Amino acid sequence: MKKLFFLCLTLLFAGVSLYGQTIRITGTITDAADGSTLPGVTVVVKGTSHGTTTGPDGNYEITADANGVLVFSFIGMQSKEEPINSRNIINVSLHQEVVGLSEVVVVAYGTTRRESFTGSASVVGSDKLEGLPVTSVEQALTGAAPGIQVGNTSGQPGSALEIRVRGTGSISSSNEPLFVIDGIPVISGSLSMNTSYGGNALSSLNPNDIESITILKDAAAASVYGSRAANGVVLITTKRGKEGITRFKYSTQWGYNNLAVDFYPLASVQDNYDVKMEGFFNYARFYQGMNESEAQQYAQTQMENRFVDFDPSRPASDYDWQNELFRNGASMSHELSASGGTDKTRFYTSLSYLDQDGYALTTDYRRITGRLNLDHQANDFISFGLNTSFVNARQRGIEEGDGPFFSYVNPIFASQYYLSPLFPVRGEDGAFNENIVNGAYPNLPKDLLLNGLSNNLFRNSSKLFADFSIIEGLNFRTTFGLDIALQDEDRYWSPLSSDGETHKGYAHKQHRILSTLTSSNIVTYNTSISDVHNLDVLAGFEAEAYKDEKTSAEASNFPNATLPAMTVAADPLSANNWWDERRLLSFLSRVNYDFNNQVYLAASYRRDGSSVLGANQRWGDFYSVSAAWRLTSMEFLESAPEWLSDWKLRASYGTNGTLPTDFYGHMGLYDYGFDYNGAPGMRFVQVPNPDLSWEKNNVINLGTDITLFDRVTLDLEYYKRNTKDLLLLVPVSRVTGFASTWRNIGEMENHGFEFGLNSTNYAANGFVWTSSLNLSHNTNKIVKLYEGEDIMDAPYLLREGYSINTIYLREWAGVDPEDGMGMWYTHDDDGNRTGTTKVRLEANPQILGSTDPKLTGGLHNSLRWKSFDLSFLFNFSIGGKMIAHGEYFYNDDGMSWFSAVTQRQADNRWQKPGDKAENPRYVFNNPQETNFMSSRRMFDNDFLRLKSLTFGYTLPQTLTRKPGFESVRIYFTGYNLLTFASVDFMDPEVSVRGLHAQRLPAMRTLSFGLDVNF
Repeated sequence: MKKLFFLCLTLLFAGVSLYGQTIRITGTITDAADGSTLPGVTVVVKGTSHGTTTGPDGNYEITADANGVLVFSFIGMQSKEEPINSRNIINVSLHQEVVGLSEVVVVAYGTTRRESFTGSASVVGSDKLEGLPVTSVEQALTGAAPGIQVGNTSGQPGSALEIRVRGTGSISSSNEPLFVIDGIPVISGSLSMNTSYGGNALSSLNPNDIESITILKDAAAASVYGSRAANGVVLITTKRGKEGITRFKYSTQWGYNNLAVDFYPLASVQDNYDVKMEGFFNYARFYQGMNESEAQQYAQTQMENRFVDFDPSRPASDYDWQNELFRNGASMSHELSASGGTDKTRFYTSLSYLDQDGYALTTDYRRITGRLNLDHQANDFISFGLNTSFVNARQRGIEEGDGPFFSYVNPIFASQYYLSPLFPVRGEDGAFNENIVNGAYPNLPKDLLLNGLSNNLFRNSSKLFADFSIIEGLNFRTTFGLDIALQDEDRYWSPLSSDGETHKGYAHKQHRILSTLTSSNIVTYNTSISDVHNLDVLAGFEAEAYKDEKTSAEASNFPNATLPAMTVAADPLSANNWWDERRLLSFLSRVNYDFNNQVYLAASYRRDGSSVLGANQRWGDFYSVSAAWRLTSMEFLESAPEWLSDWKLRASYGTNGTLPTDFYGHMGLYDYGFDYNGAPGMRFVQVPNPDLSWEKNNVINLGTDITLFDRVTLDLEYYKRNTKDLLLLVPVSRVTGFASTWRNIGEMENHGFEFGLNSTNYAANGFVWTSSLNLSHNTNKIVKLYEGEDIMDAPYLLREGYSINTIYLREWAGVDPEDGMGMWYTHDDDGNRTGTTKVRLEANPQILGSTDPKLTGGLHNSLRWKSFDLSFLFNFSIGGKMIAHGEYFYNDDGMSWFSAVTQRQADNRWQKPGDKAENPRYVFNNPQETNFMSSRRMFDNDFLRLKSLTFGYTLPQTLTRKPGFESVRIYFTGYNLLTFASVDFMDPEVSVRGLHAQRLPAMRTLSFGLDVNF
C-alpha cells in the first residue's frame, strides 16, 4: 500500500512538472519580403510581462512554459503569435503591415473600419501624443491633421487655445468644435471669467491617457451630433485595459522653457539714449522752429530733467528690465499607470503630477490628475463599465489686456516696452526703483511680485455605462455622464503696489461651478445576409442638462498687505450671483449598408430640441447622406497593377448647426437692482424673439482614398460649407426702446481642399521609417449681411464677398527720404491710388487683403533603428498676413518719451536727408501719429517651425531584466524648437484671426524623460 502511494505521488508531480515545464527557446526573426534578419523585434510570452528583443543579428533567446505562446511584434510589421509546443528552436518571418485597409476608426457612437467609412475624419494616434511636453491636448493637434487650425492666444502655462476645423463659420456665435471624451460631450475652452489668459478646461486631461483623437469634419461624420456639429467634432478616446497580467509604466520628465523666438529685441542702453536725444532734438528743430544749437540744448535739458536717475557709469545690467521679467522656467512631471485584467474584468488607471514654471515672472501651472477606466463582462448578456477622472490644477498668471487700474495692459510688455532702459530697475541699494517717469509710472516687476492672479480648478468627469446583448446582432447601451468643474479665480492687488495703492488694496474673487449631465440610450443592430449584404443600424435618445453658476465679490481698503482675505477689507464694493442653464433633448439614428465590401451607403438623422431657442424654432432636424465605392473590389479593376492596393471614392452631403452662445437671447428680459425713491424696481432690457434659431450648415464633401504598395495611403478631399441664418444685430424700431436686436439673417461660405499622406518608407534590417504629410487650404467668404451693410470690426472689415478676416487699414506709403516724415496713400472711391499724404486722417482705410493663409500643413517623421527612435514634426503656414497691434506701443516713433526703443527701430530709422529708412524720424510726442494702425503694422506670416522632436534609446534587456523591468527608455524631447519665419521679431503662431495682440508668445520647451515598463 505504501509503495502504491509513493508511485501515485511520483506520477502526480511528474505530471505537474511536465505541465509547467520551463524550457529555453532560441531563434531568428527575418523579414518575409527579403529574408533579412530583424534586430529589435519584441518577443513576449503571451499573458505575461516576460519578454526580450532580438539582437543585431536577429537572434533571440527566452525561457517560457513549454505549452505557452510567443508574441512577436515590430513597428511596421504585422504581429505574429506562435505556439511553443515544447520546441526549443522557433524561427519566425514577419510580414510588412498592410496600411489602412482594416484600420479601426473611432466615429460618433461607435467604431468602423477605414475601408467602409464614408465620411471625412482625421485620426491622431497615441504615438504622436505620448511624451510631448505640453499641458493640453490642443497643443498636440498643431500640424498633426489636415483641416485643423490651432491659434495660440498666450504663452502662459495652462492657457487656452483656439481651434478651427475647416475655417470660421460664425460671426457672433462660437467657432470652437464640440469635444467628446469617451462618448460624453464635455466642457471645453477657457473657464476664466474675467482674465484673458487661463482656465483651459482641456488642460485637465492628461495627454498620456489618450489612445486616439478623431476629428470629424464633414456632415456624414459629424451630423449625428446635430445642432453642435457645425464646427466639427473632436472625439477623444482614452486608454483601456487589456487581458493579461498587470503592467505598470512609470514616466518622468525634467526640463526648462523659454521664449520660442527673440521677441522684439531691445536696443542697447546707449542706443536708447541716442534715439531719445534725437527725438527731443527733432521735435525742437521741426516743430518748435529752433536752430540746431538751440535744439541740441533743448534735447540735453529734456534728457536731464526726465531721466534723472540715469547714470552712464552704472553697468548695463542695472537697466535690464528684461532680465527682471523673464527667466528659464523649470518643469517636471511624474506619472504612474497600470493596466491589465482577466477575460472578465479589465482596467486602466493612472496618476500624474505636473509642475511647470513659465518663462515670465509669476506664471506657473501645477496639476494632479487621476483616471480609472474599468470594464467588466458579467456574463454573455451583460457588461458594464466606469470611466472616471479627476484633476486639481492651480494656475498663476498675469493679465493680458483687461485688468483694472494700471493692469489694463500686459505688465510684462508694459515694463519691457513702455519703459526705457534709461530708468534703472533698482536703486543702488538693490531695492526696486520707485522714481520712474518722475514717480508717475509703477515699477511693474515689483507689482507682479506683490500682487496675485490665480485660477484654481477641480474637475471630475465620470461615465457609467451598461451593455446588453439581447440577441445576436442586437445590442443596447445605456450611459450616464457627469462633467463638473469648480473654478476659483482670485485677483489681489497689494496696498503696497501701484495698482492697489490708490484703493489701499483691492481683491476680486470669483467662484464658478459648471456641470453637464448627460443620459444616452442607444440601440444597435448589425446583420449580414449571405456575407454580401451588411447592415448596421443605430437609434437612440439623449438628454443633456448644463448649468453655469457664478458668484463674485470685490472689496478694497485693506488694513495691511499681510491680510489679503476679503473679510478684513473696510470697503465692500460689490457681490453678485447669477447662473445660466440649458437643456437639450435629442433623437438620433444612423444606417450603414455595404454591398459585398464594394459599395457603401450611409445616412444619419438627428432631431434636437434646445431651450436656448425661440418658441417657434425650438426643434430642428439635421441629417446626412453619404456613399463610397471601392473601385479595386470591382471586376473591371481585377487586372489593376499590383501597386494599386486599394482605391475608394466617397461623397457626402448633410446639415448641422451651431447654437447661440446667449442662453436667453430669445426671451424678453427684465433687469432688477434699480430703485426709485427708495423703492425697488426693474427695467425692460431685451426684446423677445420667438423666431431665434440656430445657425445652419449645409456641407458637401468629395474625397478619394488610395493605398499604394500596401504601405502608402493618399487622402484627397474637397469640401464646401455654406452657413445660413447667422446671428447678427439688426436695427429695430425706436418705439421698442432699443436700437437693435439679434436676428438670423447672415450667410457665410467656406470651401477648400485637404491632402493627407501616410507612408511606411522603409521597414527592413531592423530599420523602420514612417512619414505623414498633411496640407490644407480654406477660402472664407461672407455671402450675406443685413441689407448688405458693412460691419466694422477693427482692424477688420466684414463685407459681402470678402473673408471675415479682411484687413481694413490705411495704406502706408513709406518714409519720405528728404525729411523723414511718414506717408500714406490716398485713394479714390474705387480704391485706386491717387497719391500720397503726410496727414494721416487724409488717407482713408482700404481693403488690404486678409490674414487667411493660403496653405497650412504638417510633416511628421518617425524612425526606429534597433534600440534608437527618433520622431519630429514640422508645421508650416504660407500666404497669410499678421497684424502687429502691439507695434503701436513697441515702435511708437517717439509718441511716449519714456518708452523703450527696439533694435529694429534704432537700426532702421531716418536720421538725415537722403536716408532710405523703414521707420520715420523719431520725434518727441510723434505729432504725425505715424505709430497708429496702418499697413505698416501688417506683415507676411510665412513660417516653418520644428514643432516637436523626440530622440530616445531603449536600454538592452540584458541590463533591465535583472531588476525586473520589461523595458527602460530614456529620451530627449523638445517643443517649438526652431522657427524660420518671414518676420523674425514676432512669434508667427498667433490667434486664428492673425492678430498679434499684447499676449505672451509661445514657449520653447526642452526636456529629458524616462519611461520604465514593468
